Amino acid sequence: YSYQGSFSTVGDPATTAPTILSERLSNGLTNVPVNAVIEIGYNETLNATTLTASNVFGRLNGANVASTIGLDGTGTVIRIVPNAALQANKQYCYYVQGGGQGTNGLAAQQMGVCFTTGAGPQTVAPTVTVVSPADQLSNVPVNANIRVQFSGPVDPLTVNDATIQVTAGGS
Repeated sequence: YSYQGSFSTVGDPATTAPTILSERLSNGLTNVPVNAVIEIGYNETLNATTLTASNVFGRLNGANVASTIGLDGTGTVIRIVPNAALQANKQYCYYVQGGGQGTNGLAAQQMGVCFTTGAGPQTVAPTVTVVSPADQLSNVPVNANIRVQFSGPVDPLTVNDATIQVTAGGS
């Protein structure tokens, strides 16, 4: 019996420019709560001193939205927190433009996302409404897709192997 396998390695962090892995709000999203926080996740740590109001900002009707810009504890997620609630039923655009860098000195990937707010804030945390396959279901194929539906939007930057776990045999 012979075995052949392959794998690929990640790029050298010293020579890999920071690229976007995820965004909390996707382009074209509607009914976004007016208390939304904008988060953009990168694959490399970012240099906080290169993230300024001139290259990380939001706009409404051509005017900048006053916001606080920072990084999460990992240094890989830009957090843009508007200083006041967003206006209801308006289109906002947020940008990460040239000038932002990784801690390795390489330029961070740029992006722009536009979304439309809903009528009010999100005040209740989302709950699980549907799980497939259902709990205690028998004879589930080993290649079954696992799906979880929530009652409201979930921050994709919080979905990981620590917050969503799949175990075998009840362990």
